[in-house]
Amino acid sequence: MQHKLILTNLLLLLSFVCFQSVMGQCPTMVVSSFSSDSGEYCETDIVDLQALSNDVMTDNDATALLVWYDSEGNEVVDPSLEILTLSPTCTVVPLNYTLQIICTEDNSLVETLTYTANVYPTDALLEDVYFIVPSPPEFSCDPTIIPNCPDGELTILYFYNGSWSENPPPSINVGDDPLIYNYQVLAEGTLSCGTGSQVIIECTATCMIDTDPLYEFDNHCAGSSIDLTVYSDMIIDNPTGMETIIWYDDEGDVVPDPTNTTLPEPPDCAPVVLTYSVEVPCPTQPGVLAPGGTYIATVYPDPASNASIFDLPSGCETEIVPSCTTGGLDIWYSTDGVNFSPIPPENPAEGDPVLNVNFTINVTGAPAECAFEATYTVACGSGNACPTMVLNPVDETGEYCSGTVIDLTQYSAGVVTDLPDESVALWRDPSGNLVTDPTNVTLPNPPGCGAAPVIYTLEIDCTTDNELNLFGGTFTATVYPQINASLFQLPMGCETEIMPLCPTGNLEILYSIDGINFSVTPPPNPTEGDPVLNVDFTIISVGAPPNCMYMDAYSVNCVDPSMACPTFADIDEADKEAHICEGESFDFEIFYDDLIIDGILESTIFNWTDMNGSMGPIEVPLNLSYNGNGCDPQSYEFQLNLLCEEDLTVNIDVGTFTVFVYPDPFTAEVVLPTEDCETIVTANCPDGTPLLVEYSIDGGNTYTTDPIVLAGGPEAVSIDTRISFENLTYCSALLGTYMVDCPLPLECPVSLNTTSVNVCNNIAESSVLDFSSFVDGETGFGTWMIDDSTIVDLFNPAQVDFVGVLDGTYSFSYLPDDSLCTTGLSLDVLVETCDIQVLLPAAFSPNGDGMHDVLMVRNTENVEAIDFRVFNRWGQEVFFTSVPDVGWDGTYKGTPQPIGVYIYLLQVTFVGGQKEVFNDPVTLIR
Repeated sequence: MQHKLILTNLLLLLSFVCFQSVMGQCPTMVVSSFSSDSGEYCETDIVDLQALSNDVMTDNDATALLVWYDSEGNEVVDPSLEILTLSPTCTVVPLNYTLQIICTEDNSLVETLTYTANVYPTDALLEDVYFIVPSPPEFSCDPTIIPNCPDGELTILYFYNGSWSENPPPSINVGDDPLIYNYQVLAEGTLSCGTGSQVIIECTATCMIDTDPLYEFDNHCAGSSIDLTVYSDMIIDNPTGMETIIWYDDEGDVVPDPTNTTLPEPPDCAPVVLTYSVEVPCPTQPGVLAPGGTYIATVYPDPASNASIFDLPSGCETEIVPSCTTGGLDIWYSTDGVNFSPIPPENPAEGDPVLNVNFTINVTGAPAECAFEATYTVACGSGNACPTMVLNPVDETGEYCSGTVIDLTQYSAGVVTDLPDESVALWRDPSGNLVTDPTNVTLPNPPGCGAAPVIYTLEIDCTTDNELNLFGGTFTATVYPQINASLFQLPMGCETEIMPLCPTGNLEILYSIDGINFSVTPPPNPTEGDPVLNVDFTIISVGAPPNCMYMDAYSVNCVDPSMACPTFADIDEADKEAHICEGESFDFEIFYDDLIIDGILESTIFNWTDMNGSMGPIEVPLNLSYNGNGCDPQSYEFQLNLLCEEDLTVNIDVGTFTVFVYPDPFTAEVVLPTEDCETIVTANCPDGTPLLVEYSIDGGNTYTTDPIVLAGGPEAVSIDTRISFENLTYCSALLGTYMVDCPLPLECPVSLNTTSVNVCNNIAESSVLDFSSFVDGETGFGTWMIDDSTIVDLFNPAQVDFVGVLDGTYSFSYLPDDSLCTTGLSLDVLVETCDIQVLLPAAFSPNGDGMHDVLMVRNTENVEAIDFRVFNRWGQEVFFTSVPDVGWDGTYKGTPQPIGVYIYLLQVTFVGGQKEVFNDPVTLIR
């Protein structure tokens, strides 16, 4: 973070009061600080900062300057008499004061100390903004004081009947004696800094409004409209008589339409404050109006509608000149539309390309919507001119089938601009992407079955100004789809008409039963017993070119639907396998559930053939035995054909089905654990096929495939196991029980007190780690390792310097030399580039008095290189240095520069390669 030290003329003249000095060498550190870092005060109290600084002692008798600064960075004029003041507030506010200890021998900063004064508000609470005291007699009979703080940080105390209480006195009625009491308002906290007064309430039958008076405010742009009735609704509990509410403007005139009040344009660039007041009806006195409060509108000018307050550049100039006398305009410039700066771009030289400048103008403090954004062009001399308009834009269309290749350049060849020599024609597709080869563009397939427009846009780009491009027209290709079978459904049963599936239904279908004469009318549906009808057809999108068509043929065979033989059968490949255990009877009908047949099931014969030797038909269900060896399942293959009872010539090949029969899992080679603490059972078939082993501890019936992880214990553990095939777990069987005895191990006496640590790689004093500080309980030698190479021995100096090490996490391991420590200990070191701060004041006074005469970068101990530049209000560079210890003395070419605000641009490269850029104003005073 960049620290700003704002010095004023008055502070410079009084700064001699705020220091202590002794002769000798510069101090290097503070050995005695404040007696306390914070304190509690009431608003307007006096804090003696000078007494606090008297407690400060350094390690050397030296000539030192002690300077106090307040929360705003201003030097404290009289540290022995600092009066604590607040803006109106309801809460305790911390005011931070900093004490800088500066060596007067070399003007270096020794150290900065901080003191916090927690300030409780007092007199500020008397403003009606923060609480509402019961209104005068003609308005209210309620004694309650209402806090207005947003989070209710105020406490109200009432003095009534001889004691203080947070409970208000009881309300009085019309005709009662006046109610007199005192009150006190306190901010929440430990100090009682509140103030109060006396309230007298008389309850009469005069005008009394049972609500809070209005006090609202907001910021607006000139020309905007506001609805004042939104605010008057806040103060009326009873809507009776709302038609009599009257709003008045700043001049005391009645607002004609409170629902739509247009805010005027302020003069010049300065905002104006408009106060609108409202009167509301008295419920107790018809026809009497009482003040209901105010609405304050701060109106900012609108640069967009008042362009006379600034002048755009002309000729080779780039800076916008404000015409207003108040100077309250914020102007930001950008030449790329992204990066904006208050410094105008450099003026082009004659012959440079045209410069397009984006700018934003806003009145200081105005809402963002008041900003005016636009672009102006700076054309200096006879540079290469870019086209400004397209004289003959493209406007072409065409109809195509999808997949057609077109050449777009035939359309852009005729485009003419006012300056064609400095332009290039580029085509973009409907998504805005640049067409890489406009001579060879393949048209895409549109969705559905209707035509869709595909629009290609021509862009004319300037070759000497990458930011300038023009609209060059469009080419619209109406693209029709290549028709495919997914867009329609062929007839079924005795029907002959093709059904389009596309949502728009705009397919044109032509039929023919002789292959020659085509018609849009489908052939008549045959009746039962008619011969098979063969139909040729052509399908095309309505209006599409002829080559977008789809041609094919289908047959219509109209027989008795109840006697129809199957013509097609299919089943998912995943359902062509089955797995059973040895001895189970297998029912082939499990394959029928997912079988797809386009005929009638009652007329279908399922014919199974054994492919394992016996080729004749078989009857199902079937008992299958296991004759294999080891754990390898034995496979049986069967062929399924569909036959038709009505037509024995129908024989449809469905496919081959495989049944895997698994043996008893005890045929596997099983090896139980033989060592203490081991629980894993090895179960491998002779052919290498793995089995599934599951475990349960101490007779429990819950099994898991994860081996039991044992820690040391005084007793042995009983492990139950069962074994099965991995893809057929219901063939499992109990394998048996075995015992595991795992004694308690001796513990390693060495441990690490942390598992991770952070370190900088760019600050000399903060980049060294002492690895020995991470080890607890060491009884012998140990070694730190990284990447299998010993880099740190614990009993050698365990200091590792990480300066220059790349950012990242490095894993170290520590191996103790103790026989009980069988494994190493791990430590992760996160190496990162740390934030390094430099200091630069916000003001300096090159008046030769020896104090703050030079503007220079401070706190440069970890700085490797700088680029420090200062610019005047016209963007002219008046100072540059790349030497960290060199600053600006306020002159340019030997001439003292005038008092005012300058802009500095500072780029710092820190040790380790980290870079940071600072860009802020600095004030030159004398």
